[in-house]
Amino acid sequence: MLVLRSILFNAGMILFAVVFALVGLLFMPFPFRVRYAFISQWARVTLWWLAVTCNLRFEVEGRDNIPGGTAIIFCKHQS
Repeated sequence: MLVLRSILFNAGMILFAVVFALVGLLFMPFPFRVRYAFISQWARVTLWWLAVTCNLRFEVEGRDNIPGGTAIIFCKHQS
């Protein structure tokens, strides 16, 4: 079952990437903010697809420690 869900997720992720890339090309005449707003939705859709197919969720801790200005953020991954 795990292999089937992984294959289903990867197939969907590839499909979403292709669709967003092709439609994203149509957004080239628009300003950067509009293009960025559209393309960044790919990550949201991919995370949603991950939750649907593999039942995986994530949690962000310490968001209040992120500065308001420009910064470089290093993430610590835990399994």
